[in-house]
Amino acid sequence: MGIKAVKFGGTSLSHADQMKKAAEIVQSDKERRIITVSAPGKRFPQDEKITDLFYRMDSAETKEQREKIFSLIRERFDSIIRSLSLSLDFSEEYEKISEGVKGAALYAKGEYFCAKIFASLIGYPFTDAYDVIFLDKKGNPDLPKIKKAIRSVLETHEKTVIPGFYGRLPDNSIAVFPRGGSDITGALTAYAAEADVYENFTDVNGFLLADPRMISDPKTVRELSYGELRRLSSMGACVLHADSVLPLKERGIPVLIRNTNDPNGSFTKICAKKESFSFSGIVGQKGYLLFSVVLTEIGKNLSAFQNLLHFFEAHTKHVYSTPHTVDAVGVLVSETELNTERETLVQALRTQFHAEEITVTEHIALLSLIGEGMSAQGTRQILKAMKEIEAEPILLDGGADSLGITVGFHEKYLQPLIQTIYRNLQSG
Repeated sequence: MGIKAVKFGGTSLSHADQMKKAAEIVQSDKERRIITVSAPGKRFPQDEKITDLFYRMDSAETKEQREKIFSLIRERFDSIIRSLSLSLDFSEEYEKISEGVKGAALYAKGEYFCAKIFASLIGYPFTDAYDVIFLDKKGNPDLPKIKKAIRSVLETHEKTVIPGFYGRLPDNSIAVFPRGGSDITGALTAYAAEADVYENFTDVNGFLLADPRMISDPKTVRELSYGELRRLSSMGACVLHADSVLPLKERGIPVLIRNTNDPNGSFTKICAKKESFSFSGIVGQKGYLLFSVVLTEIGKNLSAFQNLLHFFEAHTKHVYSTPHTVDAVGVLVSETELNTERETLVQALRTQFHAEEITVTEHIALLSLIGEGMSAQGTRQILKAMKEIEAEPILLDGGADSLGITVGFHEKYLQPLIQTIYRNLQSG
C-alpha cells in the first residue's frame, strides 16, 4: 500500500460540516495515511481564525480581556465537538492554558486541539507535532530526526493525524513556523514518510491563473513546477507556502492542490518538470518604494554596493530588486516592511553614503507573469498590455531564473493591467 500525505487548511476545518467533508475525503482512500491539519479558519467573512484569536489572547492587556478571548476559543472547539458527537473533553487542558500559557506554546494550541478532534472523528491515532517535528537552534527543520520519528510512528500505527504549524526546539520549547506554516509541516511529513504524493486541500480548485478578486472565475492552472510555485508565492499568491516545497523538491514528491468542497473537481499538480511550457500565473502586489541613490561609480564598486544593501538590511525585511547603472542604484522595498521612517532613512543615507542625490518613488506595484520557458513571450504580453492601458513601466526585471518577468509601475494600474493581460492570454 502506498502513502499519501494530506494536509487540510483552516477553511477545510472551520466548523463541523467542513470537518465531515474532510473526513469523507480521508476515508475514501486508504492510502491517505498521514494527515496534517491547520487550526480552524474563518466560518464567514467577518469571523476570526482561531490562530488570530490566540495571538490576540496573548497580547491582551488584562486577565479579564485574556479570559474573554479564551472563552470564544473554548466555545468554538466545544461547539465542533458537540456537533460531531465526539467524546472529547479538553477541560483540563483549557485550565492549564488559563493558568498562563504564552507565546509559541499558546499559538500552537489551535492546531493541537483541531488535530485531536479530527483524529477522533476519523479514528486515526493522534501524534503531537512536538514529538516528531524537530527544529534546530535557528528554527529550521532537523530532517534526519523528523524522518526517523515519522517513520517510527507509521511503523507502529500505519496512519496518524499531526497538528501543523509548530515543532520542538533543542531546548524542548515550542516554536511556530511563519503564518501558513502548516503547509511546511505537511511537506515535512510527506518528505519523512517518503510519500508517493502530497495532497493539499484548501478552498479553491487548485492554483488559479489570476486573483479571483480581480478576475471573475479565473482558469485553474493544471501544472506548475516547484520553481514557478516559489516565484508565485513570493509575489503573494498564497495557496501554498513557498518554503513548503523545498523538502518535496528534494525527493521529487508531486503536490496536488485540491478543493475540500469539490474533491473530484479540477486541481493543480506541482512537480519537478512540467509536460509543456505555459503561463502559470499573473500575480501582483501594491505598496513598494524605490530608493534611488546617485553616487559616482557605486554600480561598479562592489564593496559600496554591498554596504548599501547591508544598510537596508537593518531597516527592512527584504530587498525585492536592485536595478543599477554605473553611478546609481535603486533599492526596491515594501513600505509595510520598513522599520524606520522614510525621511529618517533618507537622512541616514545622506550621512553615511554622502549620496549626490536620493529620490524615493512611492505607490509602486509589482506584477509578475510567470511561466517556465516563457520569459520572452511574457515580456511581450506585459508591454503590450501596458501600452493598451497607457501605463508607464518604472522598472523591468527578467529575473535570474528564466521563470518569468516582473514589472514595476504606479499602483493605480494594477487591476486593469492584470485584467488586460488575462484577457489577452485567453483571446490569443
